Amino acid sequence: MEITDGDALYYRGTLFYDLVKTTVIRLAFAFAEELRDKGVTSVAVTPGFLRSEAMLEHMGTTEDAWQDGAAGDPHFMFSETPRYVGRGIAALAADPERLGLSGQVLSSWALADRYAVTDLDGSTPTGVGTRPRRTSAATSARATGASSPGSWGAVGRVAACRYIDRTVDEAAGKHHGVCREDDAP
Repeated sequence: MEITDGDALYYRGTLFYDLVKTTVIRLAFAFAEELRDKGVTSVAVTPGFLRSEAMLEHMGTTEDAWQDGAAGDPHFMFSETPRYVGRGIAALAADPERLGLSGQVLSSWALADRYAVTDLDGSTPTGVGTRPRRTSAATSARATGASSPGSWGAVGRVAACRYIDRTVDEAAGKHHGVCREDDAP
């Protein structure tokens, strides 16, 4: 199991970050091919907007008052604890049919849907509103994404985005991907 950023092929903001994260996905696929005959499952897993200790500190809040972080970034309301993705991974590891998922890149929200796991507070974060899903190869090719180490990426649960409009506020250290329905280039 490898942890990555995003469950699709799109540019992740900088060459080396993109190279590392897409290589992790490719490694999960290659290991699956190499180890399938031995009954070994290999997957890459991506969390959503992760409410880690580092992110809580960056947002100027604590786990007990994490919703306060939404004042600085409203997308933080869709964040998840590291335990959410961990619970999904644990459920996958216990699944006797897990070999059928080998070679795939899976999201925390897809694992939660499949195995009925929840975050610590009982919620099931899906990243709605913050992680537009691209629905075709052509759409993926047009989309630029919006990601950097510690940011939330641009893939997920909102249906039928035709274009991801990327805005970057370097001074504030924020990257945002906004779903647009038009055919912007």
